[in-house]
Parts: sequence; structure tokens; C-alpha cells
Amino acid sequence: MERLDEEGGIARASKILLAVEIVSPGSRRMDHKTKHTEYADAGIRHFWILDLQRPVSLVACHLTEEFGYQDAPTATGTFTTTDPFPVTLNIDRLTIEGTRSEAEFDGAHPL
Repeated sequence: MERLDEEGGIARASKILLAVEIVSPGSRRMDHKTKHTEYADAGIRHFWILDLQRPVSLVACHLTEEFGYQDAPTATGTFTTTDPFPVTLNIDRLTIEGTRSEAEFDGAHPL
């Protein structure tokens, strides 16, 4: 926050390390196509698309110099990467489990 204050309170998109989009059933096209293009045009180097519908999946996209985003193959189960930072995610554990239904969360999923 201190750095944002020094720069006038605005974060530059090209300085964002990673954007993660959680796919909503009503905005699948926007999440996969429109935002894909908008984030690439803004210069966001890494963009992950997380789809919580079964099978839960993650697509990791990284910005290339000439061709916009290059998408890695869709990951299910476990996702491991070292770029933009080292992380391993058990993707299946990012969903709501137990007796509460997804409808109780109005489409918002706690991670």
C-alpha cells in the first residue's frame, strides 16, 4: 500500500504479478475470451482461469512477446508451477465441501 500511495494510488496493470479469474456459470465466455484479451492487452504477465464446476480445473496463461497469452494445458487434480512463483495447488480442494450447497453462497466461493 505504501508504494501505491507514492504512485498516486493506482496500480499499473503491467506491475500485477498474477490475475486469477474464477469462472462464473453466467460469464464463461467473458472469463475465457474477453478477459483473456483484456488482461493481455493490459500487460498482465500471468493469468489463471479457475473453473470450480466439476471437474475443477485451472488454465495457466502466460504473456508472450508476440502472440498474447499462451495457455498451458488444462490442469485438474494437482497444479504445480514455478512461474510466476513456486506453488502447488490441490485444485479439487478449492471447492465447497460438506453439507452446505453452492446456492447458499450466492455464487461466491471461499478459497
